[in-house]
Amino acid sequence: MPFPNMAHYTAAKHGVVGLMRTLALELAPDFIRVNSVHPTSVDTDMIHNHATYELFAPDLPEAGRTRAILGERFQAVPRADTVVAKPTFRVIASMNPYDNVGTTRLSTSVHDRMCRLAISYQDAGAERGIVALRAPLPDMPPALRDRLIADAVAVTRATREHADIRQGSSVRGAIDLTLVAGQLLELADLTRDRADEDAAEPAYLPGERYPDIVFDAMVVALSGRIFLDETVDATPEAVLRQIWEDHFILAPAAADPG
Repeated sequence: MPFPNMAHYTAAKHGVVGLMRTLALELAPDFIRVNSVHPTSVDTDMIHNHATYELFAPDLPEAGRTRAILGERFQAVPRADTVVAKPTFRVIASMNPYDNVGTTRLSTSVHDRMCRLAISYQDAGAERGIVALRAPLPDMPPALRDRLIADAVAVTRATREHADIRQGSSVRGAIDLTLVAGQLLELADLTRDRADEDAAEPAYLPGERYPDIVFDAMVVALSGRIFLDETVDATPEAVLRQIWEDHFILAPAAADPG
């Protein structure tokens, strides 16, 4: 990748890559594989010298530009240039999911120098709390708001378990689903209280259109967030329809078979 003041070095690197690609094509008929290895900044005199220190650490006094002080100071971040790290800086890589990250596999020797902490999603209750915080819907009747949040979280979590989906949506999908559905329900005039006056604790009755409106919101909020398995001959909308049917039709029928 290019760096300021490194035109000669960058040009040489691009030349090496071009040579590698050309040789790979020329030698492929003879079953000879050609690759190039691109390590990050290596602890050598090419990096650790007075000119480089002066170029990349002008804020430090000359006496402080030593190999020991600057050895782990610089981190190259793609698309963000060079980042100057504090002494307490540590590299933490986030992978979601674990086996679907990066463009190349690390060698076993590099893996041997890493620690891995696997963190799953929050549970359903925690996600409902997050959605309630980020999508409060203050003008919606509380009973309808609570039902919408519960439905949004349920169908969003289902995208992480569906057999046809390689990567499902995070809780961000449930937040947007709730906000979109809230707007659609308001446009459909389904956000006013229609309580049963004879009930001891009147409950909100959203009407038959509610599930269909939630599905419309699912398409808007989730269809771009899910990634289907490459072998699946279906669209994201079709898979979301299956999830919707499981939640709004099959699950209620199983709970109340009569």
